[in-house]
This record gives sequence, structure tokens and C-alpha cells, in this order.
Amino acid sequence: MSLSREAILSTAQRLLTDYGLQDLTMRRLASELNVRAGALYYHVPNKQELLLQVARRIMAPLNRPGEPPREILLSLRTRALEFRDAADLMLIAYAMDTQLPPVPALREAMAENAPAAEVDHQVAALMQFTLGSFAVEQNRSYLGSSQTTDDDALATFTLGLDRLLPGAAPD
Repeated sequence: MSLSREAILSTAQRLLTDYGLQDLTMRRLASELNVRAGALYYHVPNKQELLLQVARRIMAPLNRPGEPPREILLSLRTRALEFRDAADLMLIAYAMDTQLPPVPALREAMAENAPAAEVDHQVAALMQFTLGSFAVEQNRSYLGSSQTTDDDALATFTLGLDRLLPGAAPD
């Protein structure tokens, strides 16, 4: 296999899935690709950019305009929980690029019912709640914490969404 950006990102995503975020190093990635670590930097300038690009690959299917905000965020949660350490990866990536999927679709959906001056703040609050919520959930799972069940975590998350989404809170 010749070294390409696609090969690097695909292998990085596999390493993330197999070994987790802590073990996804440039050295390990280079070893998997049978190249020296320096060769990676021709295609990816640094590890932060690598993580951002892997997150974009994972989150790309979430850019589905026309869905209601609640469904967009539930889909984001589901997607994050499909991949090992994806919640932590998405937190890092969102800190680097606040326009990652599903943000554009969420902004469009929120703009239908929220004052224009508040849309960006509402989207940021929803994304931070969502990413933080499933980062805690995923880390509890890895640590073997039995404080909550999957159903409890989902119930807590959906309750939070219903309180944060304009017009979704019960009367």
C-alpha cells in the first residue's frame, strides 16, 4: 500500500477503534503503515490535525439537513457510542473546529424556531451538553462504573435535551 492521506486516516481510525485514543500515536501509526513517523507529516501536519480528520470521518454521516434538532443530537450520541473513545475524540475535534458535522444541520434546524441572535449560542450549548454527556457515559463504561445503566444514561441525556431545546420543555 502506498502512503496516502486516506491510508493514514483509515489506519488511524482502525487503531482508535482497536486500541483507543491514548494508544493512537504517530509512532504506532507509522509502524502500522510500515513507514517512519516523519513520512506521516507530509500528509498530516500534526497529531491534532490527524485527530480532527479522523473525527470528521466518523461524524460525516451526521450532516443530514432537514432533521429536527433532537434527532440530530440523538444520532450524534448513537454515532459516538459506536466507536471506542469517539466521545473524547469528538470533544477534542469540536474544540478545534466548531463547524464539524452535525453543527451545520443543527444550526439550520435551530434557526427555524430560535431568534437569530441566539442560534449560535444555543447550538454551542447543545453541542457542549451532548459531547460532555456521552463523554461521561463512555468513560464510565470504560472504567467499569455501575452507577448508571445504558437506559439511565439515555434517559438523563434525553431529559437534558428536552430542557435545553427551545419549545421542547414540558409545560
